[in-house]
Amino acid sequence: MELPSSVFSFLARKAADLLKKSEPGTLTGTVRDFAGRPVFGVEVTAGGKTVCTAKSGRYAIGDLPPSVLQIDLSYLGKTETNIEQTSISAGQKLELNLELPASLDPSKYNSVPEPIQIQLVPEIRTALDPVPLAAPAPPPVAPTPALPLPPLPPAEPGSITGFLRDSDGNPVIGVEVIVGKKSARTAKSGKYAIVDLPPNTYNIDLSFGDKTEKNIAQALIQSEQTLEKDLRLPIPLGGAVTGIVRDSAGNPVVGAEVIIGSRKTLTGKPGKYALNDLPISTLQIDLSLGDKTEKKVEEFSIQVGQVLEKNLRLPISLGGAITGVVRGSDGGPLPRIIEVFAGGKTVPTDNSGKYRITDLPPGLVQIDLLYFDQKESNVEQLLVKLGQTLEQDLVCSMTALIHGRYFDHGDGTVTDMVNQLRWKRCCEGQTWDGKTCVGEATKYTWNNLPKPSNGWRVPTVKEANTLLYCGSTGEWGDSLVVPIYNMFDTKSSRVTKFFTVDRDVFADIESLTWTSTEYQTTEYQITKYACDQYPPTPVKCDQYPTPVKTCATKYAWVVYRSIGRLGPGDAHSLNAVRVVSSSQ
Repeated sequence: MELPSSVFSFLARKAADLLKKSEPGTLTGTVRDFAGRPVFGVEVTAGGKTVCTAKSGRYAIGDLPPSVLQIDLSYLGKTETNIEQTSISAGQKLELNLELPASLDPSKYNSVPEPIQIQLVPEIRTALDPVPLAAPAPPPVAPTPALPLPPLPPAEPGSITGFLRDSDGNPVIGVEVIVGKKSARTAKSGKYAIVDLPPNTYNIDLSFGDKTEKNIAQALIQSEQTLEKDLRLPIPLGGAVTGIVRDSAGNPVVGAEVIIGSRKTLTGKPGKYALNDLPISTLQIDLSLGDKTEKKVEEFSIQVGQVLEKNLRLPISLGGAITGVVRGSDGGPLPRIIEVFAGGKTVPTDNSGKYRITDLPPGLVQIDLLYFDQKESNVEQLLVKLGQTLEQDLVCSMTALIHGRYFDHGDGTVTDMVNQLRWKRCCEGQTWDGKTCVGEATKYTWNNLPKPSNGWRVPTVKEANTLLYCGSTGEWGDSLVVPIYNMFDTKSSRVTKFFTVDRDVFADIESLTWTSTEYQTTEYQITKYACDQYPPTPVKCDQYPTPVKTCATKYAWVVYRSIGRLGPGDAHSLNAVRVVSSSQ
């Protein structure tokens, strides 16, 4: 029985379609350098076949079976693999232009020799050549009976490729893309490619680390099709860092702030921290404690789904600090007088009365004030936090400090805490009864001063100058140039500020006391008229032909208590002595 012509035509078309689907494809294109110029002599390899580009940079590779092709390039002895991946269908003529990678030495593009031109000569025939006769018409062919068609071939597999990016559009590396029973990991560019997928509709899953995200997209794969499908990562990348923060002694630190990018957390007990969902990149860890921050304590790179352990050492001081000025009850600073005790640490005040205690443990700290054998407890209580610096001025209410400068030992002696000098409150020969000096002071010539005994001695002129005090301005002699009353220089005897010896400290009434420093001067003569003046007016010897009196040739520095000045005194005169000791 003969088949109907319509069925025969249908089967013939199907057979033609099947034959067409098995036809090979062709890949063509142009290879150019980075400047867009065609490159001659580049070997292009695809599907196991290799061709060279022409002078125009063009190439053509035929007889390529339907598949996913990997493109390799070779030029001047160098090869770069996997320049591009593409798929080709049956009978497809695919145009794929390529750019020559920089690794193939583009500097030599222009050194390639010109190709040899080959000219084809047309065939020349002569009269002796036989002339071909027209071929006779073929005899009619009898129709052959129709044969049964072969079974249809199975559908050819397809492929899928694309790029995986995060929510910010950055390529994601190392994520496993799963389609059906096949998978591939994304490259540095975020690209993936999966081949040999039977035609079907697939769910696409992503897996990285210990996380899997199901059904992020769907793909319909058709026979011999290469589907381009870019993907977005719908969940955080999932890197994590954990560890313990310790101080320089190895103790865990509680309450330190760990900072990675925009993520922050505080350490708990025992100094442990954890930060999750970190971006996949090179990151740095900063540590913050109170008002201090240490940058780039650690630098690291993290991969998708990776959990890193980073134990950290705190490079900044754990403790808090307290600073301020210690003042007396009158509000004036107490320089070098007081020791401040807090948190097991003791520091003295400096020349301006300022103190600073560092590395204090966190918690409630009690502040005490110490001086000599006395102590004022619980002057202040402060709550110190990690890394915090507190400003706190302190007031010393101890009554033993006189004018915020002299410490009264209660035995007739005081210590000048600024200069670390201990003085007797009375002159030699007198005694202290607890309120004032009793008795007469012993008088000495300068050549017969008392010898040092038990650390006590006659003060130098610089030491004696520290006794002078100006009540109207609060200035002390040791903060000024030595105020001198010079009987031989009327200009320097002009008084602009009135100093005295502090009568609250030194109760004796002696107007002149010796120093141990000699006063250097020259020989003068004084007329009777001049000697009647006070202070005496110096006159050089050659001004008066008949001198009445010759000035003394040896003088020593004395303290003029009545006018608060230092000046020269006749070494043969009798004056009182106030002794000093360098020990406290």
